[in-house]
Amino acid sequence: MELVYLWIKKYKNIKEQGFNFSPRFECQFDEESKKLTIDEKKEISDLWMNAGIYHLNKDTVKELPNVGDIEKTLFPKFAKKEKLFTIKFRNTPWYSIDSFKDMEESSAVVEKIIK
Repeated sequence: MELVYLWIKKYKNIKEQGFNFSPRFECQFDEESKKLTIDEKKEISDLWMNAGIYHLNKDTVKELPNVGDIEKTLFPKFAKKEKLFTIKFRNTPWYSIDSFKDMEESSAVVEKIIK
């Protein structure tokens, strides 16, 4: 069982507030009709996103700058030399890492996948 959404009418300083706990679903509660709509998020196939995951070989590590952002320094140089490649993953869950708890939860999912 998964808690997807929680609507709080009134509790302490929280009043008429909804909380969506699922990255897979969009939830909308209409308080007037008391109807909760839950829709699965659709894949956005025509957009690319940099997840900040890089696979570098030993030769590349030698070229890393001591200071600076590799996306602004190293990657443009590699793109010109045609040494930069991408992989597009489909139907892959996305985890936003904003806290230690987020990191622990996503790490547990990854561990299950690689075992």
